[in-house]
Amino acid sequence: MREVRYRSWDKINRRWLDAFQLDLGADGSVFAVETIDGEMYGLHQVDLVQYTGLKDKNGKGDKTYHKDILKVGEGYVGDRRKKGGNFLIEWGEDGWIVVDGKGEYLCDLWKAIYNRNAIVIGNIYEHSYLLDKKTGAKSK
Repeated sequence: MREVRYRSWDKINRRWLDAFQLDLGADGSVFAVETIDGEMYGLHQVDLVQYTGLKDKNGKGDKTYHKDILKVGEGYVGDRRKKGGNFLIEWGEDGWIVVDGKGEYLCDLWKAIYNRNAIVIGNIYEHSYLLDKKTGAKSK
């Protein structure tokens, strides 16, 4: 059974929060209660990102989360060789997938990690400039 973990991104203050309690708004928005030195500090509107259950291939084995940006090497998708570049982790119909900056499917996440040595280089909240939304994957 895989580990279930989440991270919470504070939309207003633009930072990751250590939150121990989540509240749902009537409109479906998510709020996190932040704690500092064990004391409740404040309520923040957040985006939750879920741990995929997979670790990247950077030698340290960093955990991969929804909305992380991966640097993916060249490799085969079916019988076609595809260029590498920077891609985003998203949830597809059947599981975690990797898409380019335009949202076009590249491959399943596990294939990107195990067949194409993908490594986490950032996330969409702090490093959106790493994805090229006009032409797809930016390779830097």
